[in-house]
Amino acid sequence: MNRNLMIFVELCQEKNVPLRIIHECGNLLEVTAKDGKTYLFTVGSTPFINQSIFQLCKDKEFFYNYYQDVVAMPRKKGFLNPDCEPQYREYLIFSTHTQIIQESKRLFSYPLIAKMNQGEQGRCVFKVTNDAEFEQALTQIYQNDYIALVQEYINIQSEYRVIYLNKRQMFAYKKNNEDAVFTGNISPLHYDGAYAQVVEDKDLLAAFDQFIAPVFEKQNIPYCGMDIAVDKNGKMWLIEGNTSPGFTHLLKTAKGPALVKELYTQMFKDLGVIK
Repeated sequence: MNRNLMIFVELCQEKNVPLRIIHECGNLLEVTAKDGKTYLFTVGSTPFINQSIFQLCKDKEFFYNYYQDVVAMPRKKGFLNPDCEPQYREYLIFSTHTQIIQESKRLFSYPLIAKMNQGEQGRCVFKVTNDAEFEQALTQIYQNDYIALVQEYINIQSEYRVIYLNKRQMFAYKKNNEDAVFTGNISPLHYDGAYAQVVEDKDLLAAFDQFIAPVFEKQNIPYCGMDIAVDKNGKMWLIEGNTSPGFTHLLKTAKGPALVKELYTQMFKDLGVIK
């Protein structure tokens, strides 16, 4: 059973919540609310997210296009694989890697970030500084995704994951890689020696809320982890939203298990599972 869901089960036992563990792996769970309604939880999903919001957050270019006018985000542009299946060729604008590279350099400048449009866990995310690196990155990206997302490079000082449930900030942690060793994956928590550091600075937590408020005003995402970067000049940038945030690194901290349990407690309250 996933560690997140182990805490979920512990909470059900503590609160006498009716619980069914449906699959032998332990990662498909059903709880029953006071009114008899049932709700499913898995490792990657909760009852709070509908399909359109899930897809909005999964597709990084869609997410950028939708929210770019209300919050600071690094500029992005998606490029369909020139070798896509015939049924998708009506969407094809740039027919070679060379054309994609040239258009990207017109829009941005080196260095830039190239990554999968629907990637996760930092897979296939590249900082590229020249055409040869860019070509190599595109080749790897298109082996795993049909759209390569090219993103403006931001000189990031620090990056955070901030968890929201129905517009409430539940907790935040810094993806601390200050003394860690780069091993090929540029996602901060994938450095060797990186760790999650719970944020307790009230001013910073309040600043996150103020920064992200326009996002929820435009279209609420009932449950999400917002990845917020702060650049060398102290400016905040929204990198992406994740509707199925994991807490592997957070649960290694002293306060992590209690924070995740409180998150599930609030979920149960919002669903009417407990009072």
